[in-house]
Amino acid sequence: MTTMVKDRDDAVAGPARFSYVPDLSGADRLVALGFRHWVAGYQTSDIACWEQAWRLFEAELGPKVARRIVGDLSCWVRAITAASKREIEVFPGPCRGFCRDECVAVSLVASMQHGVCPALQACTKALLENCDCDDVMGQSCALAATLRENGLELSADWPMRLLDGQRKICALGGRARPERLS
Repeated sequence: MTTMVKDRDDAVAGPARFSYVPDLSGADRLVALGFRHWVAGYQTSDIACWEQAWRLFEAELGPKVARRIVGDLSCWVRAITAASKREIEVFPGPCRGFCRDECVAVSLVASMQHGVCPALQACTKALLENCDCDDVMGQSCALAATLRENGLELSADWPMRLLDGQRKICALGGRARPERLS
């Protein structure tokens, strides 16, 4: 099955929304892809997106661990989409890179895991554009704890990239899109 994600108007989204980080790995990549697929499922109402997230986690972690993490992931994404003042942006499933919102979402959980409060607040504000974030904070905490309990620790430098402006992001111009996975 293929997932359909609507095209976005480059002029409306702006260049920051089409920036991407091409080199995520490990737990960072897993969380970013899980976020991407789960958000796409909400946006398209296509269960195949959620099945794709499940298969990713199950293949990587086994069914028992995947069940717990995907449960927390789904609650986390639901809280984010409910609290956000705007539509959350994600790249289509087969893209290699990760967009701004996907990176900020990974940073949110990494900030929670590593106790970086200023980055946590910055991530929440950037993602939600809203101050009503109690549920998002609670769900982020739950996901961060579940990941850590199962040996998945996000990179500690994610929150600091946001605070010091040292993000390794490649800007895409015009209508260019990131590479697709083969």
